[in-house]
Formats: sequence, structure tokens, C-alpha cells
Amino acid sequence: MMDWVRPDIAAHGIVVGMLATTFEFDPTFFDSDYLPTFLGLGAWEDTSWSNRVAMQRALAQTESTVVMMDARRFRGRPRSLHIEHMPLVGPGGRKLHAKVLLVVQERAVRLLIGSANLTEAGYRHNREVTLPILATAQTPCVSALVQQALTTMEQPLRSWWTLAAEQVRNRALDVMSDWRKQPLDDDHFVWSWGEKSLATEFVRLWPEEKIVAVTIVSPFWSDKGDQGPIAQLLTQFGDNKLAGAKIRLLTEASPESQSSFRPKLPAELAAWDVRRLGMTGEIQAVDPFVMPAEVGGRTDFQSVRALHAKVVVVEGPSTTMAYVGSANFTEHGWGFAGARSNIEAGVVMLRRGRERQHLTYLIPKATGQPIPLDGNGRSAVTPPEKSNDDLIWPTFIHDIRLVPVGNEKKQLQLELTLVDPKQTHSFSVSLLGAVDLPLLNGRKPKSGALEPNVLEQLLRDQRVSVLWSSYSVEFPVNVDLEARLLLPISPGAKPPGESVLLAYYQGKISIEDIYPRPPDEPGDDSYAAKVSSKDESAVDTTRIQSYQVREFVEALQGIHDDLRAAARSTETGMKHALLGEVSPLTLAREVIRAVHERRRSPTAAGFQLVEILACFAQADSFDVPTSRVGTWRECLARARKDVEELLSNLIEWNGGELKSQRAFHRYRSAILKSGAHA
Repeated sequence: MMDWVRPDIAAHGIVVGMLATTFEFDPTFFDSDYLPTFLGLGAWEDTSWSNRVAMQRALAQTESTVVMMDARRFRGRPRSLHIEHMPLVGPGGRKLHAKVLLVVQERAVRLLIGSANLTEAGYRHNREVTLPILATAQTPCVSALVQQALTTMEQPLRSWWTLAAEQVRNRALDVMSDWRKQPLDDDHFVWSWGEKSLATEFVRLWPEEKIVAVTIVSPFWSDKGDQGPIAQLLTQFGDNKLAGAKIRLLTEASPESQSSFRPKLPAELAAWDVRRLGMTGEIQAVDPFVMPAEVGGRTDFQSVRALHAKVVVVEGPSTTMAYVGSANFTEHGWGFAGARSNIEAGVVMLRRGRERQHLTYLIPKATGQPIPLDGNGRSAVTPPEKSNDDLIWPTFIHDIRLVPVGNEKKQLQLELTLVDPKQTHSFSVSLLGAVDLPLLNGRKPKSGALEPNVLEQLLRDQRVSVLWSSYSVEFPVNVDLEARLLLPISPGAKPPGESVLLAYYQGKISIEDIYPRPPDEPGDDSYAAKVSSKDESAVDTTRIQSYQVREFVEALQGIHDDLRAAARSTETGMKHALLGEVSPLTLAREVIRAVHERRRSPTAAGFQLVEILACFAQADSFDVPTSRVGTWRECLARARKDVEELLSNLIEWNGGELKSQRAFHRYRSAILKSGAHA
């Protein structure tokens, strides 16, 4: 499965955003395996601090990355706050069971639909079924199917929907907006939820044709026969279409010996006699052994895969129809009478002529003797184990996130959103390990902007404790889209100083070297960490001024190159390069700090600020993707305005020492008028 996650950046451009839905979620797999592949970061070692910084940096430059899941399976959030994590329970206890992965690149939209959860088992070990769709300008029929999926996805996911999710979906639609779309006849994306039944939609798409065979692949089943989901589906097709048809149920294999297996499904279903419907039927286990083709042709590889695929194939004299998706063959999976449907997603495909055989390839190889569905199969199957490890969850809370506050929106406050704002609940929200000091009581924040020590712990923990009734859970913290620029690459680390920024722009250190290793992380500190930890105020002022100005001049080309690369980046990447923690604007602020600490003369600092403004002037003419020209110029204008304000204040500072220097003002006018460096 991981092969379908890896982006082709050369062919399709940078990764812009991602939206994933899943029932189960494994944060360790997601952080250490899935994300490096999804971001195209190459060989990965999760214990490497520089690798983690690289990932945080890459995620910071995506416009939105969202993971939605069923809250009852919450086991922790992803490590980066640049990922919006939404664990919730649907209305009326409805399950989010859909497994959809949407990845947006500059020139392509990828959509994976199938049975695999975002877990290591789902992507690396189970026998899953997934339809990987790559939509480009050259694939009109595929693009039409992706557009069909995206235009309807907000309805079933409404409880989980956020501005970040909307941003990913809209960006995907924008990428495809100018592409030719070929009308869909034989491929249909199907969402099911609540009263919208997958079973009804599936039967509706079958043509007026007799049915010869029905094959159902599922790891989980309802424990009913005559009145169960299978009987209901067959009844909806109509008796006149089913006479003489054969039905096969392919299910998980239960070991009987080292080489033989029994089907695993409810005994009551195995005791069903389908002959009453004028049909024949059988049950069989899916062969769990790994095929040589799955492991590069090796024949010495002895392993098994658990079945987790969900497939239904219906065959007629001239038509074959198949469903591939997330729905187990249960009442809630397919939305049969008396059961509200889970939130499920899949694709229904119809094929005729020679193309029919492609759909039969979806049926996995079986093992062992088939068990007839003649009413006598109860003792021939292994009943599934009953388990319920659902987590108790505060279903009245929709989201807890950090939002910007203050006149300049540069401070953060914790904000809570209830599912129903009109309802009142008795609960509290606190830092982990500090339940006696709640941050929130009910809906009202205890204070405005968070204290630095509280904010630092939130940025590290990325979760809070929620207490209500007699229950307590860890709840993930998200960050508002407008506040992402305020997130540090390394929580608790000192922001990079002037010498570190200059070393980066000179190419002496990489972006990963800027951030020191946290105390609880093993290993030696990087060169940049040592540089940033120096007490600059203790160094001789005269030497620092001459040295730093020379170092600054040597960094100008690097600033220019960094901005040119940012001009081709995502909108978020542009904001970080121009306004973020590592940017010419931050460098300008560090220059002013040196003046106020008497480590830099106003004249030297004025020279540096003018040269930074000249970099911005040149950047205004860089080649920028048409769709992001507005963002680039807006960010440039904000950065230029802030630096010009710093320069204006510098000129007036200390009694106007710099204001009377005509040579400086002639230099300033000449440089900014020409847009060239001195």
C-alpha cells in the first residue's frame, strides 16, 4: 500500500495538502512511516532529530493536512501540530468507517479508496483492497470520478468538517477546474451515511439483467441468515433475477493446522439455507499465505496476511459489477432496514465484454473445502471473537484549539467548541498532569492569552485532559490555520538569533541544524545550537559590528536564493519564508535588537535593513505560479511594511542620530529605487 502514498514530485509538483478519513489510527506508524513517504522525504530514521525537524518543516509548508477518525478508537495524535487531528463520534453514535485518502499536488490529485485504516497493519500487513486513482489533466474519466467524490464528501463528514478540510477539498477542485471531464457511465463513487443506504445505491446501479453469481468478501459479518444483510440484498435485486444463481461468502481464515484453515464467521450465518431462495451457496476461507508476487517473487517467505478487504462482485450474462470500499457486510456497513448506516465510502464499477475479467481479479484466492450454505454449516466454521475496546469519549466537545489573539494576533489562546453550543455540560479542561488547575471550565476560558510556560507545555504535549462525570480522557489540541506561523519548529527552543540566521543564509548550516536538540533527546547538539546559545551581549561590541556586517553581506545571495525557492512553494511555504521564524523579517528584527542592546550602530543597522528591503524589491519580480501570485505579493507587502516600520523607527531612535546623515539617505534612495544591492 505504501507504494501508492509516495508522490512523484518531478511529474506532479509539490505536495500541497492532504485529507484522510479512517476508523483506526496508529500515530506511531503515521509519524515514522506514512508521513516521510507521503512528503517524499526519502530514507527515514525516526530517531534522528534532524529528520524530525525536516518533517516538521515540510509539514509547515503544506497548506492543510487533516486526519479525521472515529473518536472511540483514539490512541494519540500525530506528533506535529501542523496536522489537524479530528477524532469525533457521528450523530446518534454513527461510526466514521470510511477510508479515504486525498492528496493534492500542483498538477495532480490522488485519491485512495478502500478498506485500509491508517495503521501499520492496514498499509503493510493485512490483505486489503484499495482503488488508487491518480487524476491529471490527461485523465478525463478519472478526473470526473474524483470530482464526484469531492463534491459530495462534506455531507457525510459534516460533523468532522473544518476550515482546513474545506481548504484541502477546494484546492483539489481548483487544481482540476480547467481539466476536461468525461461523463461517468460505469464508475460511481458512493458515500453512505445515516439514511443514505449503500445497499440501495448498489442495487439501483445493476442493469435489468439476470444474476448468475454473487461473491462477497468481508472479514466481518452480521450473525443473521434469513433476515440478515445478505438475504436483504438478494431480496432487493428481486427473485426473478436470482433463480439458479450461486452465492459465495469469502471470509477470514482461522488456523486448523499448520497448513489448513476454517472460515471464520458467525455460526448462525453458516447455518443459513440459501436453497429456499432458489439459489446455491458456499462459504470458504481466503488463503492467508503471502503470494510470491507480493514479496518480489521470493518463495522462501512464509507469512500470512489477515483479511481486511471488503469486496462485492455481481456477475450476469453480459455485465459484471463490483464494489470496492470500506463497508463490512453488516447491517450498519451497508445500511439495511432497521440500521442506520455507518459513514462508508467506496466505488461501484460496471464492466462489459472483455473488460469484465478485470473485476473478477478482485476476488482473492480461497483455501480449503467449500462449506455449502445448505443449513448444515454451523459446526464447520470458527465463530469470531467478540471484542469491544471502544473508548469512552466526550461527545459534546467538537474541538479544542489554539487561536491567535491580541491586537497583532501574535499571542495564542485556548478555545473550545461544543457540538451543540446551546447545551450545557459540567466538565473541565486542564494540562496533562494538572487536573487541579483547569484551563477551561465549561466553555469560558480562564484567561486570554496563555502564559508562556502553559503555552510551552501545550505545544509539547499537544493534548489536554478532559474531565466530565466520572470519566477522563486525553483530547488532542489543534491549531487554527491563522496561527500556524506562530508555531515553533521545536517547542521550548530559543528562536534563532542573528548569527544562526546568517549562517543559514550563507549555506554553512541547513535548516535542520538551526534547532537545538531537546534535553530529553539523546545525541550531541548541532553547530547551530551552540551558536544560538552564545551570550552575544558578552562579546566585544566593536568586533561584533564589523564582523556581523561583513557576515550579513555574505548572506545576501542566500536570502535572495531562499526567497526565489519560496516563490515556487505553497502559500504556507511563502508565508514561512517571508514572515516566519526563519525569514528576512526575523533577521531584521534581530538587527534592531542588536541596536537596542548597543551591539550595533544605527548606521550599520540601517544599511542592513535597506539591503533586506532591496531583497524584497527583487523578489517582487520572481516567477510565481499564477494561482499563488496574490499570496506572494501579499506576503511581500506585509514583510516590506514591517521592515520599513523598523527602519523608520530606527531613523528616529536615539534623538534622530541617523536622521541627519545625508549619505545614508542618498544610499537608501539609490538602492530602493534601483532594487539592487550595494
